Amino acid sequence: RERERERERSLLAMASSPPPHVVVLPFAQQGHINPLLQLAKKLAAHGLKITFVLSENTIPENPNPNPNPSPNLTYAGVPDLLPPERSRGSVFRDSVDSMTNMESGFRDFIHGLHHPDHPVTAIITDVFMLWCHGIASELSIPCLAFFTSNATAGSVFYYVPSLIDMGVLPFPRGRKTHLHPHLLHSFSNSCSNLFFFLDDAVEHITSLRSILLITM
Repeated sequence: RERERERERSLLAMASSPPPHVVVLPFAQQGHINPLLQLAKKLAAHGLKITFVLSENTIPENPNPNPNPSPNLTYAGVPDLLPPERSRGSVFRDSVDSMTNMESGFRDFIHGLHHPDHPVTAIITDVFMLWCHGIASELSIPCLAFFTSNATAGSVFYYVPSLIDMGVLPFPRGRKTHLHPHLLHSFSNSCSNLFFFLDDAVEHITSLRSILLITM
């Protein structure tokens, strides 16, 4: 009987405590935003409090077109210091610049949001938001990396260093500053920007202890 009373007290305490608060941070490309938004909606439907963070100029005028939006899902914007005419979605360079410039604003945002009385329980970030894990560690907030492409693509990213070592990929091992100038010259400006970014992304992905993957 005492055990039953203890269980009832635990259930009452859980019912009166605030739900877990998860911050979701996507990369500024529609193919990255949509999968994380679907995940955020599913978590909100299970009772979690979700804050979905975008750059200020990316948030739509009506972020909840659904006539019955979840009260557990809210949207927040942080500055990315880019002029409004920059696309952030259709041009990859704009998306990368937006991601890079959001670091300072997101740090200020998460430090203000995380409070002992209502802490952030976890952050789910797009794997390409390269600086997010460092900010989360400043506040000891668990940070989960989400890979928005399929699991096969995730595996390819993870094994790029091994493929280079095996000679399968014709690139020298090391940082982008050591890439051969003839190789860099063969890329257009936008492609070289993508190449440099992916170089950083591969290093980041291979350093992670775990990654959430889409398996269906």
